[in-house]
Amino acid sequence: MLTCSFGISPNGNIILDTTRTGLVFLTDTGEILARVHNCLIHGDLCPYTSFDLCPDTPVLSKRYGEGDIIMDKQRSLRNTGDGAIRLWDTASDKEIAAFIGFRDDEWIVITPEGYYNSSPNGDKYLNVRIGNRVYGAENFRKMFYRPDLVRLALAGGSLARYQRMDKISEAPIVTLADVPGVVSNSEVTLTAKFDDIGGGIGDVRVFLNGSSVVMTNESSRGGMLERRYTIRLVNGINTIRVAAYNQDNTMESAPAEQEFTAHFSTSTKPALHAVVIGINDYKNPSLKLEFAAADAQLFVNSLRSGAGRLYDRLDIRMLTTPEETSRENIIKQLQALRTVQPQDLFVLFVAAHGVLDEDSGEYFMLTSSVGSTAPKSLRETGITQDGLTELVANISTTKKLVSSTPATRKRRPMTF
Repeated sequence: MLTCSFGISPNGNIILDTTRTGLVFLTDTGEILARVHNCLIHGDLCPYTSFDLCPDTPVLSKRYGEGDIIMDKQRSLRNTGDGAIRLWDTASDKEIAAFIGFRDDEWIVITPEGYYNSSPNGDKYLNVRIGNRVYGAENFRKMFYRPDLVRLALAGGSLARYQRMDKISEAPIVTLADVPGVVSNSEVTLTAKFDDIGGGIGDVRVFLNGSSVVMTNESSRGGMLERRYTIRLVNGINTIRVAAYNQDNTMESAPAEQEFTAHFSTSTKPALHAVVIGINDYKNPSLKLEFAAADAQLFVNSLRSGAGRLYDRLDIRMLTTPEETSRENIIKQLQALRTVQPQDLFVLFVAAHGVLDEDSGEYFMLTSSVGSTAPKSLRETGITQDGLTELVANISTTKKLVSSTPATRKRRPMTF
């Protein structure tokens, strides 16, 4: 059995894992504040009973081994003997989150529903068993890497309305057929097969050299599905990877991957394609921003001055007026770039409001069409993060740069 020992600050805002890692967790965000080195000596508890993290941080003056530690009237820390420090709701006797540190300085904080926050590689230790199959975090990251929901849980909020990881149905098994070893053309047609093993088939993504170039939604359930995709190639080594989600897009399959070589002549340098969006004015005047359009203009100026000598041509579409930044026109401009060359560079810059619908967990980019920020209205006048992801994923270049600036009003910045 792993014995977990820890220290807490007097106000309960800081936890020190003294067992193996010396990691210092913040109990309001689940993130790491610091690491105390040399905390483990010959497997014993940390010999230090107090230390200063910084002048403004409370001193950790208590150290505990096994058992429950009452932090306040609502919460306690519990050692369950598995190496995790678990935060418990004392009134409901339910776990809020588990804080887990690892010897390589990686860490993860995970709720019972499966939502987690982690260091860059901390979720590599997360494995999920469904039936006889074991999956890694990469199969669930899109849905369950949610630092915002971890913060909500740690602040006392409920995650009951969100999907649980232990209720997920399996993603399909994906295989590739008819992929040649060498081609002499600038494109190839490949066959992908999707075997539904219980969860149906949802989004399918095709990657070329690590970048998504095709994204479709199959919305299929039962049996085997076969699809053919024509992919534009780069001259030289091409790695094709195909992955699919279950029907409700909560779990990603293990990918099918093939590598081959393409030999063909190219006559031009790559081009740069950019969609630069800055939205000051909205249908709802209370949403008005002051500097979004200026940020977009500054970004365009930087592209033109810095990229002109590197590319065969610059295709820069700056969208700042209410007509240009409507939902319909933004979608139209992004769809028009589906046929760019794989060696080209695509840039998307957004300076606009972004909001989170806490009930559904969906993020929305607010277009100039937005009058109401009610979720039902946003689905008609805004663009969901998944919708924007699909638009960008279907642009066939392997080089994509996406950037956004935080809104100056108190709304969540759009992230991609």
